[in-house]
Amino acid sequence: MKVAMYEGIKNIKIREMKLNELNEDDILIKVKVAGICATDVKTYLRGHPAFKPPVVLGHEYSGIVQEVGSKVSVCKKGDRVTVAPYIECGECIYCKKNDRDLCINKLYSTAGAFAEYVVINQKFAEKAMLKLDKRISYRVASLTEPLACCINTINQCSAKKGDNVLIIGAGAMGILNGFISKIRGAENVIISDINSMRLNIAEEFGLIPVNVEKENLNELVNKITNNIKCDVVIVAVGNVKVVEDGFQYVRKGGKVHMFGGDTMDSIISVPSHHIHYSKISLLGSSGFSSVNFKEAMDVIGDYDELLKNIITDSYSLENIEIGINNVAEGKGLRTIIEFE
Repeated sequence: MKVAMYEGIKNIKIREMKLNELNEDDILIKVKVAGICATDVKTYLRGHPAFKPPVVLGHEYSGIVQEVGSKVSVCKKGDRVTVAPYIECGECIYCKKNDRDLCINKLYSTAGAFAEYVVINQKFAEKAMLKLDKRISYRVASLTEPLACCINTINQCSAKKGDNVLIIGAGAMGILNGFISKIRGAENVIISDINSMRLNIAEEFGLIPVNVEKENLNELVNKITNNIKCDVVIVAVGNVKVVEDGFQYVRKGGKVHMFGGDTMDSIISVPSHHIHYSKISLLGSSGFSSVNFKEAMDVIGDYDELLKNIITDSYSLENIEIGINNVAEGKGLRTIIEFE
């Protein structure tokens, strides 16, 4: 099979790898679509401690079960599926406190999805694999993991019916966070960016687009909220300075959520009165739980046609480096690798 092997910074090569004979509890999945995630881009550009080359990247994918081992009972050949990149243990202190996304004993898939096939075992599949309804496209199914991360965020923010929400950054994850806020009943979801194409797509999701190069975000927030500010501000940009700026748009008792990740040594500086006197909470998240993953599939089942608009660019496996570089340069919105 062909794989896109990450061999070091800015170095991916298309290689041929032999498929080993399946064990009795193995499942062979033919990959149909694999999304290019921000983590894949960061790893390609500057490396990542969790991905030591040579390794196959890619963890947001959908496909079809090609073959199963003799003792596999959770699926059969021909099943259309999507698979989470990890599952929580369910037993550690964080799982027991229902902070499952912080599980300290996560079980990770050992198969990267920038490949024609992936192999997972039945024990992992029992929690990590979901079957696709026939109406759900492989393209949109590849959004299950990103949507799960957004559901986790909105749950943490306790965004609810009637809230005013601001999303800073109209990338795919920003739009998905706004979309989940909207279907949870938020009254107004404002989203800011400087990219007109992305803002136009955000508007299709019922969000209020603001091009901050042309409009005053603060004035619009005040107008919509009657000068109270927003209940929730989600910063979907990987820059701590933008997180600091987010405090000017949140009401007393509101929440600022850091969704976009910055470098490990970055420091957020916030005036103490925001916390002490205004009771503003600063939150953050970077993952999901298996419950969020299943919730994401339910959302996809209801909104498959709308969610297709998130995906703007598709590349073959052979052109994966072009796709990754385009994502790094902010081109398009959601970029996928698509297999025949």
